[in-house]
Amino acid sequence: MSPVAASAMPADQAIALAATDGMPGADAGGLPFDPKLASEDNGKVTLIVAWIMVALAGIFTGLRLYAKLSRGRPLWWDDHALVASFVIMIANAGILCHMVTLGYGKHVFFVPLENVPDLALFGNITLTFVITALAWSKTSFAFTLLRFTRDWVKKLVWFIIISMNLLFFWASLIHWVFCKPLNKAWNPFLPGTCWDYGLVVNFDILAGAYSAFMDVSLSLIAWYMVRSLSMNFREKIGVIVSMSLGGFAAIFAIIKCTYLPTMLDNDVAYTGTYLAMWGVAEITATIVAASVPVLRALIADKTSTNRSRGPTYANGTAGPYSTLGKTNHTVSVHHTVSVHHADAGDSDVALQTVTVAGKASTRGSSPEP
Repeated sequence: MSPVAASAMPADQAIALAATDGMPGADAGGLPFDPKLASEDNGKVTLIVAWIMVALAGIFTGLRLYAKLSRGRPLWWDDHALVASFVIMIANAGILCHMVTLGYGKHVFFVPLENVPDLALFGNITLTFVITALAWSKTSFAFTLLRFTRDWVKKLVWFIIISMNLLFFWASLIHWVFCKPLNKAWNPFLPGTCWDYGLVVNFDILAGAYSAFMDVSLSLIAWYMVRSLSMNFREKIGVIVSMSLGGFAAIFAIIKCTYLPTMLDNDVAYTGTYLAMWGVAEITATIVAASVPVLRALIADKTSTNRSRGPTYANGTAGPYSTLGKTNHTVSVHHTVSVHHADAGDSDVALQTVTVAGKASTRGSSPEP
């Protein structure tokens, strides 16, 4: 499942590495030594991608919080889960930095032998972080759906939340317990026994496929909830698109699954970096998908407010309304606002349109919304 699970080498791979000790002409589990490979290093590229993804996720997380707090909206469980996911994502990028100093990103011949146990240990730690960040970011979007679902749909969302978190928990735990003694999982030179690592990788593939399926399922639930609402076609399309970006996370999850078999590769310290990059990309896609509906609601509110106020000149005077002179005029002001049925009374996800009629005096100024 994790992009860095590759660093937790099976014992036979690590022993093959020990046998070569970087000696020319040797091979690591059948991988022929080539001195030209010394110039190939994916470590820097992996870090660049990881931190770009962190920056992108941070921008959307920050905008989401601004969209809530600037309008006096309280933070709810979906917000807390998303923030926690982002914090873990930062920690994961920090650990990747340390792993690169240990040789992560280099071909197996050029990884210092004494670094293998530490590289595997930090690989397991960041594995746990990646899986947790994925689970919580997807749970955040599911929590958002819980706010306006009911009956069997709400039960379905709860099933997705519980089943997904349980599966991700076991996908993380299995990398810590597949050997006896336990510390052999990150120190393959210790005596002991381990399960067939292929079984561990297959379970990771299962978890990754389920993750993609849940992304699609949550998007379909959002479509189902929006389709029967009374709103104009343009508004409905906007809501559907903003709540369906989880499909991109599903695409990244599927691509990541195709790289999971590289965890069995003899040159896993190098080939596993591709898995690492797709892993952080999936987290970012999920955070963006969970944030866009909230940002869209903020933009809709700003647009509605600006339209209701009418144009205003640079000197602060009102536009067309100021031409009414000193005569009292009463106009009817209609606002279209977006609301939804939420336990917390929030209105961040536009799912139902209502018209509010009011009156405002326009003597010498534009009407207030």
